Amino acid sequence: MSNLLGQQIAQYIIESVLGEGSIGVVYKAREEQTDHRVALRVIHNPLAHDAAFQHRFWELAQTAVSWQHANILPVYEANFVKGNLFMAMNLVEGGSLTDKMRQWGEMQQPLALIDALNLVAQLADGAAYAHEMGMLHRSITPRNVFIRRAPQGTGYLASTMLADFGVAHLIAPKQKGLENIPVPTLPYLSPERVLGEPVDGRSDLYALGVLLYQLVTGHLPYDIASAENAVHTHLHAFPQSPRQSRTNLPGHVNHIIMKAMAKQADQRFQTGHDLAMALRAASTHLDVNLMTAELDVISLQKRMNRGKLPRLYITHPYETTRIIPLDQEELIIGRSPNNDIRLSDESISRRHIHLQFKSGKLIVIDLNSTNGSFIDDDRLLAHKHQAWPAKHKLRIGSYVLRWE
Repeated sequence: MSNLLGQQIAQYIIESVLGEGSIGVVYKAREEQTDHRVALRVIHNPLAHDAAFQHRFWELAQTAVSWQHANILPVYEANFVKGNLFMAMNLVEGGSLTDKMRQWGEMQQPLALIDALNLVAQLADGAAYAHEMGMLHRSITPRNVFIRRAPQGTGYLASTMLADFGVAHLIAPKQKGLENIPVPTLPYLSPERVLGEPVDGRSDLYALGVLLYQLVTGHLPYDIASAENAVHTHLHAFPQSPRQSRTNLPGHVNHIIMKAMAKQADQRFQTGHDLAMALRAASTHLDVNLMTAELDVISLQKRMNRGKLPRLYITHPYETTRIIPLDQEELIIGRSPNNDIRLSDESISRRHIHLQFKSGKLIVIDLNSTNGSFIDDDRLLAHKHQAWPAKHKLRIGSYVLRWE
C-alpha cells in the first residue's frame, strides 16, 4: 500500500509510512486545512470491503472516538472514502517504546527504576479505564506503547499511552489462533490466552507485568520463538527472578513484577487500578541510588524539581466533568473529531481555541469561534494571545474550563 504516498484520502495527505500490521498500514498524514499531523491507519484490501470486518471496525471506531483518557492514544475519526477504510489517530513523534528500548540499548543507558515504575503505572491507568468501559486490549507489547514528551522547561514527567485498544478484536475468529499471532507478541500473552480460554482484564495486566520485567532487567522473562513454545512456556516455565539480573532491585518491586506475571489470574493484581497503586507506592520508597540512569525524555534533574502535573477541568451541565493532565505543549479544542480535545456540543466551533502551555503558563488563542471565548466574562479577541491564570474560569459555549 506504499503507492498511497503523496496521495490524499478524505482531508488527509499521506506523507510517509510509520508501520504495517496484519490488518493495514499506518501512515503519517497531514490534514489539508489545518496542517495538523495524524497517524492514519488504512485497512488492507480486501478486509476493507469485507462486511463482517466492517461491522467489527465500526463498532470499535465508535467506542474509540468517544474515549478521553490521558494514557490511551486518542482516535479522532473513522471513515470509508473512495474504497479506503481508515482511522485517524493522534500522532506521537519519536516512535514506539520498542524504538526507545532499542535506543537505550544502543546507548548502553539502562532505564531508571523509578521511570520504569512510572511508565507502567500510567499504562495500568489506561488499561483500567478501558476495562471499565468493557474493552480488553489483548495484545499489549512495546510496539503499541508511546511516550509523549512533557512540555519543555516545566520539569514534568512524560506521559505514556497505549495504542490499538480493540484492534485484536478486528481479526476474524477463525484467524485468532496462536499460529496467526506475530512471534514478537507471544512472550506477552497470558497463560489463559495461549490456551484459548476466555480472558478478562487480568490478561492485559499479565502483559504489563512482562513489560515491566523487560524494562527493569533489559530482557524478556522468556525466550519464545514459536506458538508451540509459547504454550509450554507460559503454562509450565517460571521466569528467573528479576533480582538476578538487577541485583539492587528492592524486594517489594520484585514481588510486584512476579505477582503481575502469576500463572493463575486470581493470583495477579485484579484491576489496573490495583497495579498502578502498587507501583506508585513502591516508587515512593526507592533509594536515591536506584535513580541514577536517565531516560532521554525523562531526566533525573526534571524529576527532582517537578511539581504536580497541572490538570485541565472541563465541566458541562449535562456531561461528566473531564479531568485532563496538561502534558502537551499545545492543544486544539473544538467540535471537530480531529482536535486534541473534542467537545461535541453545538455551541462549540469546529476549531474553537488553541492552548499553549509553556514554562508553567497557559496561553489561550480564540480561533475566530462563532460564540466566542471568555475569561472571567471578558471576551477574547480572535487570534490574539491571552494569558489564562490558574483557577480562573474560561467559558466556551456551554462549557466551563479551569486549570490548576
